[in-house]
Amino acid sequence: MAIFRATTLAILASLAVNSNGFSSCSVTSRSAVSTSSSALSMENNDRRSFLTESMLTLTAGLSAATLNPSPASARVFLDPAMYGDQELRVSAVDSLRESVRRALLQKPSLTPYFLELALLDSLSYDQATNQGGPDGSIIKAVVSSKDTDAHTKSLQECAAVLIEAKKNLKKLSSITI
Repeated sequence: MAIFRATTLAILASLAVNSNGFSSCSVTSRSAVSTSSSALSMENNDRRSFLTESMLTLTAGLSAATLNPSPASARVFLDPAMYGDQELRVSAVDSLRESVRRALLQKPSLTPYFLELALLDSLSYDQATNQGGPDGSIIKAVVSSKDTDAHTKSLQECAAVLIEAKKNLKKLSSITI
């Protein structure tokens, strides 16, 4: 590919040197004609020969630029609405929302604990191990906690609501808690 580029550049340089389209007199130089086999005859020094040589130069330049394209820097984003069953995913999320909504209507005092559970789960991401984050992994830690204070009991009650909601989603395995 480097040889092709060097050859193309040599041809372009010789065409530029041999192009006397702007001169008013006809000049023929044997050394100039012999340096480029692809140059047009130097006897016709008119607009037509100049434009022809210019088009050849432009075509050679464009072909050299397009033969070695730069690599693409494209990114591919997978749309979950296009790949996978979006309706099942939406119904699973709606079912979980409804379970949480029902639990909050029955016991409104759990509202700050659901929020705290969500925040604890989101903030549990460990960059060194690339684990944690908003994936429901905090529920296991809350359920296995041996603390007996009221705060931990309320968090465990919220976790129990989410675990029960997960049990109701037997067919939908795309949502993990």
